[in-house]
Amino acid sequence: MRTSRVFFVALSFTFLALRAANVPHILVTGKGQQGEMSQAFDVLDHEGKAHESYEKAEQKFLDAAARFSISSDEDNLHIKVVCPVPEGVEYAKGINPWEGDAIEVFIKPSEDRAEYFQYMINADNVKGAIRYNDVQMKDPSWTSKAELSLAKESRLFTVDMLIPKSELAGIDWKEGSSFKGNIIRHGNTAGGVSCWSRVSLNFFHDPARFGTFIIGSRCAYFKNELDKLLEANTPLPKELAEQAASLTDLIQQKGEQPTSFGELSIQLKNFKQKLISSASANMKTAIYDADVWGNRFAPNGPITPLKKITMQAPMNGRAVYPLAFSNLTGDKFMGQFKFLTTLSMKYLYEFGKMPFDDFFCRHITVSEAVPIQDLGGSLNYDVLIPLPLNTLIRCDAHATMPLFIEVDTHGLEPGIYKGLFYFKPSYIAFEQHETIDFELTVWDVDLNEVELDSFTYNNMVTGKKEHLAPERTKFLIDHEVNILNVIPGSQVTIMPEIDPQGNVLKIDFSSLDALIDHYVECGMPLRRIKMFIQTDARLMYPFVVRGQKKGMRGATLEGVLNPAWVKAYKVWLASLVKHLKEKHDMGYERFWIYPIDEPSGDPADPTTGAAHAIAMSKIIKSVDPNIQVFANPYDWKTNEQAKTTILGMGPHIDLMCPERSYVRNDEIVGYLHQIPSKVCTYIVLNNHTPPAVYRGLSWQNLRDGFEPLVPFWSIDSSSGFDGFDPRDTDRSGKNRYDYAATYIDWGYDKVLTSRRMVAWYQGFQDRKIAEVCRKYMKVLSGKGMDVSGYEKQIHDIAVKASKASLDEMEQCRLELMTLAVKLKEKAK
Repeated sequence: MRTSRVFFVALSFTFLALRAANVPHILVTGKGQQGEMSQAFDVLDHEGKAHESYEKAEQKFLDAAARFSISSDEDNLHIKVVCPVPEGVEYAKGINPWEGDAIEVFIKPSEDRAEYFQYMINADNVKGAIRYNDVQMKDPSWTSKAELSLAKESRLFTVDMLIPKSELAGIDWKEGSSFKGNIIRHGNTAGGVSCWSRVSLNFFHDPARFGTFIIGSRCAYFKNELDKLLEANTPLPKELAEQAASLTDLIQQKGEQPTSFGELSIQLKNFKQKLISSASANMKTAIYDADVWGNRFAPNGPITPLKKITMQAPMNGRAVYPLAFSNLTGDKFMGQFKFLTTLSMKYLYEFGKMPFDDFFCRHITVSEAVPIQDLGGSLNYDVLIPLPLNTLIRCDAHATMPLFIEVDTHGLEPGIYKGLFYFKPSYIAFEQHETIDFELTVWDVDLNEVELDSFTYNNMVTGKKEHLAPERTKFLIDHEVNILNVIPGSQVTIMPEIDPQGNVLKIDFSSLDALIDHYVECGMPLRRIKMFIQTDARLMYPFVVRGQKKGMRGATLEGVLNPAWVKAYKVWLASLVKHLKEKHDMGYERFWIYPIDEPSGDPADPTTGAAHAIAMSKIIKSVDPNIQVFANPYDWKTNEQAKTTILGMGPHIDLMCPERSYVRNDEIVGYLHQIPSKVCTYIVLNNHTPPAVYRGLSWQNLRDGFEPLVPFWSIDSSSGFDGFDPRDTDRSGKNRYDYAATYIDWGYDKVLTSRRMVAWYQGFQDRKIAEVCRKYMKVLSGKGMDVSGYEKQIHDIAVKASKASLDEMEQCRLELMTLAVKLKEKAK
């Protein structure tokens, strides 16, 4: 007899046939209620041995799928997850709570708030909990008081979680209320990944796919949902009032039946759509405000058409206004959405012509957000494609499309600019023409008053002249990315040819010169160009020993850091410094040597990356102590390990850039402020990371007192052929992450941006505004004025913005601009 069957008999729960409902849901039972056991988890297909293939899970893992129950008392939410272990399968080890055989519980208390929680424990009893302000936006200040425990046997492990209700703010614990969540099991004993509510194989943080936890009563839940719809749509037409009465009767009859949950959910959804259609009966199309930074923006109730677009922006920057267009008919739509300074008969008769005096049109770009898909099938409206002619909207029947208006304020003086967007359908079925007033306030805050360095990881330019791509390079320049990512080896062939004794036989910097010249030709002033020069000889950027076969490239025959290698490296580095100064007038402040990627571990252990970074720094500084060294450490498990790595490396590094997710609390921030290095942070993200995370990076660095640099991996690194297909992989055949924040065709030299890239650049501009404030504070300080209060004001704004939504970040920007105007006036 299988252990799983023994378990269900022993617990004497009532197992309900919830899978038939086709909607993941379960009752949160209370005192005096019979407990309810969930449906068996879905065991997801796993990657096969063949490239880009999937295989079904073995039957033994389906038979041993996890189940859970959930209940509550006065103070706590109690979750019990039971995980049978198939015969012949051993537990996997896990150092972190999400590693090995692990259970991850996600709880999202409120649909109205982005906040959610993650509770984790593995079969080695390693535990953890994280609060997220938005998807993947960790709150490092939060500490859970939940009690997580594990009971482990050879063929079964059980997880118990006791979560205080007090830390799940936002849940209404009344009968019939609900909240969202998911439970995931993964590891050897799970057969890979299994989940209660189906998610993507490689992305669990997907609140749109969370199941529903219903408090106390399904019938009360459906009554509550129907009441919400009726309250928002009173009074009802007679036909809809009759349908509401019929739906009320149906809920009364079937509401408590688990097998009717899917049917009643569909009935509610259909009734909601009828309410929306009724409220917009005289509308065939609608343009309206919507949260199109996210992926759930279709009409959710009566539509309020947009009457006026109001934007505020600094000088010499860019501002964004998100909105949505809905086609409410069964016909396809095409029409124009065109900015005009004024509405005149001349413009109407010559609509497609660019009036000679309507210069402001050239400052506006309108783009449509187009969806990509993850492995779980969720749509993510990430790709931004400019409208044809910058005006033409094409929309399918009963469809909604997100739009982004971007205004470039370069060359605009402070003041108020007015105009309108004229909406003109092209198809006969759509007769209404509409106008939406437009007003832009350009503040007297000039972003050109400060210059900040900017870098993101990219491969968008190479050292081979035939591969240099002007459009890709101009995209970087347009986003003020002035630090080049110089990758030697096949891309920028600057590493020397040497003999086994370490004598340098050949040095050629011409490919680096071509790269610098290319940037200048594409519009980057030479004085602004800086570089990270990667020289990790242990991995991919070696010296070439004459006589070796190409496939045997190494540092020297004896490896790295031996006398011959050090001799050659010093000669090469001295030559590089001399060449940069003589050829490009590039001093020490404009380049960093990047001797190893992502060093980690105890610097006292010579086998660690941290020790290698220090050893390399000593060699570099022996050539010239003024040469700057860059390091991006990560992967410490505890604050004590962070302290060891940071304080050990700090004296040897000029710019330290730890991975942001490891700078998880104020204690670690404190260690980073103890070292002599300048500090910034980097982060690894992918194309399903919400845009708010990208914009928040700059606010987090401002909050923590770090440099403005906020690199991320990556602008252009996608697994497989492109960033659109979630199934293709890198050369390993396993990694499916598309990290890129742009969508590129390398051959045609074409670039599409994304919501994430737009958000990142908005964050960069937020930091520039803060530095404008500091520029005037420096003037006031020179006059003997105490500016500490203003610095605190900037910090307080950054603290608020670092855990805010995008709309809230925009309000924080306005606070910074208000302060900048005030300080500028005082500094006169």
